[in-house]
Amino acid sequence: GVIARLEVPEEIRKRQFVFTGILPYLSMGEHIDIADCMALPFPHSDFFFPSAMKLFEAMSVGKVIVAPRMGQIEELLSGLDSPFLYDPREPGELTRCLEAALERASNASGEIAPGSDARARIESGHTWAHRGVAVVQACEFAISRFRSKRKRP
Repeated sequence: GVIARLEVPEEIRKRQFVFTGILPYLSMGEHIDIADCMALPFPHSDFFFPSAMKLFEAMSVGKVIVAPRMGQIEELLSGLDSPFLYDPREPGELTRCLEAALERASNASGEIAPGSDARARIESGHTWAHRGVAVVQACEFAISRFRSKRKRP
């Protein structure tokens, strides 16, 4: 939230942003539900390894997403039409993307979530069921390697 406060003009913040601070885990769902869009205002870093949990949450509920064009965030969102990706090294990019995202969210019909393409990406390859298959495959691979080493003389 700090980056958004520095970059977004005060008149927009007062009208369109709520900075909640720390929230209890059980109230996160309702806050995500009422949000028009979700922003991940990370600064630039050459060694960028954030937790993707908030990104997956935003994608799974079809929110318009504003995120930096960095690392796995860019990989997960590339090719989708709904997210607004910004270069965190460029002044004003976060503001421009937030304004565009809020515009898209306010013009949404309500019938189709404005981030439905992001939700479809989650459903097609990033659910807990998909992760479970990957874990099972990794375990089977490890077991087969262990067994093959034991059979050698």
